Amino acid sequence: MTNINAGTKTEASNKKNNKNLILVIILGMVAIILVGGAYVIFNREPAEIGQPAPPIEVEKKSAIFSVVGEKGKAGESIEVGINLENQTEGNISTIEFVVSYDKNVFTNPTVKGTEILDKSSKQVSYNVIEEGKIKVVIFGLNQNNIENGNLMEINFKIKSAAQAGTSLISIEQLLAVNGQAIEVQTKAENKDIEIIK
Repeated sequence: MTNINAGTKTEASNKKNNKNLILVIILGMVAIILVGGAYVIFNREPAEIGQPAPPIEVEKKSAIFSVVGEKGKAGESIEVGINLENQTEGNISTIEFVVSYDKNVFTNPTVKGTEILDKSSKQVSYNVIEEGKIKVVIFGLNQNNIENGNLMEINFKIKSAAQAGTSLISIEQLLAVNGQAIEVQTKAENKDIEIIK
């Protein structure tokens, strides 16, 4: 009798130990799953966990300033324009640049603004800083925006001794800002003017 009871108690104890072991194994597996899941979550990139992806960088749009003119005859006068295009509406309020030209071809430059500048109450100030270079500033005592179009005209006298061919007029040291004095991205397009005899 004593041996039977002892065997029964041992069997019951073994079953209890087996249940405890299974419980420990299950809890261990759950812990591994939770720890692994947490590691995956906290090591994801932001876009993987529902956060917005980084914004796509869009190429900025450049306002284009171009020299406009065709041809002129040696010994006579010619008008060359400065044109603005491709700017975002309400983008530019003040402009400064240097117009560079061949002093052996062109002389006696004078500058005047167009109706586009009148619309925004702007004026043109210019100075021949040296032969072959005109410093131009377009400004106004306001924050009005300048529209696209022909901004100004430069009148040159073509020297009588100028040779037939082409002569470059270019825009240099270009700076344009908006009404908040923030610089606007710009691009200059120069022009070869044809000289005929």
